[in-house]
Amino acid sequence: MYERYASFNRYGDLSKFITDPDLLQVTGDECIYISNANDYDIAVDLETCYASFDEMKPFITFLATQIYELDNAAQRFHRKKRVKNSQLEVVFEYKENKFFLRTYGAIDNIPDNWEDEQLIMGYGG
Repeated sequence: MYERYASFNRYGDLSKFITDPDLLQVTGDECIYISNANDYDIAVDLETCYASFDEMKPFITFLATQIYELDNAAQRFHRKKRVKNSQLEVVFEYKENKFFLRTYGAIDNIPDNWEDEQLIMGYGG
């Protein structure tokens, strides 16, 4: 399904991610880094999470294995919306065993089917 977007693939090296739950650590600002600063420097923000850190560990390590596809989705949105700033907060929702892009910078409430060409032309910009 995503073969035509293969040129993005910025985070294809899974070995640079922390996928062992026992190696995850919470920082002072309630973030958990899922990659080392020398590699990708990607963190998960738990500020609004109601579950405990220990309960979240399996999901966070699962998330680390999915960063490749999540970033590709964000890059597709970036390209379709022609967003100028490339360092924006990106929020995904996980439901029905799938991730959905919900926020990209100042664009909120992104619908599940944002990749539908007719929808994207009239949405958020």
